[in-house]
Amino acid sequence: MLLSFLWMLLLLGGTLYLLYRPQAYLVPGRTAWMLAGIALVVRLLPSAVLAYDTDFDIQSFQLTGEVLAKGQDVYTDELTQNRHPYLPLQMYAMYGAYRIADAANLPFPFVVRLLPVFVDASITLLLFYRLLNVVSASEAFRWGLIYALNPVTVLVSAAHGQFDALPALLTLLALLSVPYSLWKTGLFLGLGILDKSWPILAWPQIMARLRTWRERFFVTLLMGIVPLMAVAVYSWVFDANPVDSVRKAVSYNWGTGIWGYTYFLRMGLMHFPKWPLTWTWFLRFARWLTLGFLGWLWFVRARHQSPVAGFLTILLGFLAWGHAFSIQYLLWIVPFAVYQRERIWLARYVLAACAYMFLAYYTLIFQNSITNLLPWPQADWFIIMPAGIPAWLVVVFWLRSKLRDTARRDENHSSIGSPIDVV
Repeated sequence: MLLSFLWMLLLLGGTLYLLYRPQAYLVPGRTAWMLAGIALVVRLLPSAVLAYDTDFDIQSFQLTGEVLAKGQDVYTDELTQNRHPYLPLQMYAMYGAYRIADAANLPFPFVVRLLPVFVDASITLLLFYRLLNVVSASEAFRWGLIYALNPVTVLVSAAHGQFDALPALLTLLALLSVPYSLWKTGLFLGLGILDKSWPILAWPQIMARLRTWRERFFVTLLMGIVPLMAVAVYSWVFDANPVDSVRKAVSYNWGTGIWGYTYFLRMGLMHFPKWPLTWTWFLRFARWLTLGFLGWLWFVRARHQSPVAGFLTILLGFLAWGHAFSIQYLLWIVPFAVYQRERIWLARYVLAACAYMFLAYYTLIFQNSITNLLPWPQADWFIIMPAGIPAWLVVVFWLRSKLRDTARRDENHSSIGSPIDVV
């Protein structure tokens, strides 16, 4: 645990140095291989040293793999009915990890983290190759290193073992395919939604960049067919009710009251229960408040930006005003911010996010030592949750800067790509 923590501190220092000291770097030969190697080593070390440590999510992954190995329905089995609130895609990686760990006598936590590790490392290569089209090789190399070393993504993918790097990769590929390859756009976005539901936030942005209603219909149809076919196949193989998997994914609403303005609202309602607004009422309508804000943000700002820039704006809006939150959401912004080369704001975000993530991961998620300071749930209310306030404020002011940008800045900094720059 100590080795993992010191490793993350080293990565944080390297990332901040690269962000705050922009300068020319000597680009070595076989740069892509070097970036890939760095990204993998950086992630495999914490994955290996934490191989025998499990948290709730790793336990959920193992139970999911075990239930699938028995041929049971993940969504209704009593071991996993509240453990897998996603459509049927990443569960097959959990099943594969369960089989490999059992056959090779390897620790399941290490094996199940391998897919997020390799996917996250592949984002490094994608960013490097795509940025080569618009900046110098040395600048593309520097931004590739910034992602390769980024402790926010390393913590989520390699230490926590969460799969958010996969939908991030697929969404980035979908946005980079607009409007040059309609079938790739729809396929990548549909696969992203199949893994986790948050890539659906990119759909309005993609619709705004397509030229005709025929193109919009084709992309939307393909985007919808991918998850629907996956649900149908899963339901047929496991004799399951397709409504169960869809309902689990659509109704997922965990994490309200632990991040952003919802934390202050929750604390206020706890101490002033006679207020007209009740916490139950807020939970009932919070989803619609979030969607309403994102709709407004898309209309006034994001739809006028390039696909990646606009989606970054939407993600900032979600973290600034969203009602639900899990710590792995902090990864979402990073690949899109790196692609947009948001140097100053990304540096502030990484620093604030890591301050929160280090505390949450190393005193609560990986090992529960925070209760040595305060009993539970007071330790959560007054130590863990408030530690996220600086990161939330960075997101709020980052979004504010987006809303105040001029159209000229959009054109100069957000329009990346050309007709020959096709995924």
